[in-house]
Amino acid sequence: MIERIARAMYASEHLVNRATGQPLAWENLPPAVRLRWRKRSHAAIAAMREPEPAMIAATSAAVSTDGIGQLPPNATANDVWRAMIDAALRLEDKR
Repeated sequence: MIERIARAMYASEHLVNRATGQPLAWENLPPAVRLRWRKRSHAAIAAMREPEPAMIAATSAAVSTDGIGQLPPNATANDVWRAMIDAALRLEDKR
């Protein structure tokens, strides 16, 4: 996940080779530069460790419990994860 986010963060910057004007491929970056992006990615994931209230509310909306704290059999970790991430992205879109 750290690598995936690092690549996405790097790609969002549209960094280009000054000499050619072409985008710099992740694979062609110096190891120290890739490491910096991975460190930023790690920090971003760490910052998400504690969910925002809207993320918790989205989880409740994504799955309903049976009244004793058990998730229904059709609820998956994917449902919960995606609901929380979607809520976090919506919060940022509103700012």
